[in-house]
Amino acid sequence: MKKTKKLLALALALMLSLSCMAMPAMAMENEARSWMCTVCKVSTSLTPGTPVITRTTRTVGGCWNTNMTHTHTYNTQSTDYFCANKKCNVLVQTRTITLDDICNFRG
Repeated sequence: MKKTKKLLALALALMLSLSCMAMPAMAMENEARSWMCTVCKVSTSLTPGTPVITRTTRTVGGCWNTNMTHTHTYNTQSTDYFCANKKCNVLVQTRTITLDDICNFRG
């Protein structure tokens, strides 16, 4: 009986953790579905444009490898979102995510 309760508790904990990870993704989908355009005043959805990947090098004062000043290279992906109304098609927002952070320290 004890083993069954432990397995049940483990399964419930796993389901809870997976549902917590799924919530931000569902919130993003709902945001993209119901949006009111400020230009054409129509309730519409957002249409994503072509993603653009950018590589940027910055000088940092320290990181997880060292406390010395060195450079990091960041790869980011930016996507423009437009109003889905064909008459409007105005740029609504740009979302940028960091794909990776590369430490260039050679010590």
